[in-house]
Amino acid sequence: MPFSHKVKCKYLEIGVFRNQVFNSIPIKKTNKIGVDPVMGGTHRMTSDEYFQINKTKFDVIFIDGLHHYEQVQKDLINSLNVLNQDGLILIHDMLPQNPGQEKVPQSQSSWTGDVWKLAVELLESKIDFVIANIDHGVGIVKPRGKKNYKSKYEKLLNQRFDSFMEIKEKLPIVSSEEAFEFIDS
Repeated sequence: MPFSHKVKCKYLEIGVFRNQVFNSIPIKKTNKIGVDPVMGGTHRMTSDEYFQINKTKFDVIFIDGLHHYEQVQKDLINSLNVLNQDGLILIHDMLPQNPGQEKVPQSQSSWTGDVWKLAVELLESKIDFVIANIDHGVGIVKPRGKKNYKSKYEKLLNQRFDSFMEIKEKLPIVSSEEAFEFIDS
């Protein structure tokens, strides 16, 4: 895809906070929406509130909001509903390094929460995705028309880090190079 095509991309970021990622996306400001209830972005509200009023379809959606499984699951389901065909959803913090990263910390930079539970659901939903082994794991979801997301809420709700370690080897964890190949395929 030529760069000029990428500039026309419609981008949504959930959980903008200090605009670190949002400001680095090289597309027109008119094509970017950032949602955060505290600071940053273009819309000061929760993602639930935003999705209730949204009428736009997006090419790329980056989910990095509240790192609680229940909320990230809602954000993923809502994102699937507003994603253009051939669009991508990126999900931050899918690979916790230790049990402490699941708990709300003093420093937001090390908190992955229990976002990893989405990976279990995506595997069972047979939606194409990989997890780039970078920056606490970045999930890359390519639904390609398959938006049959299967919630395992009751099964996963009370699972913790030890459960993650048991299923980790089943997850499609790839290098950054393999992640780019997946995006291009």
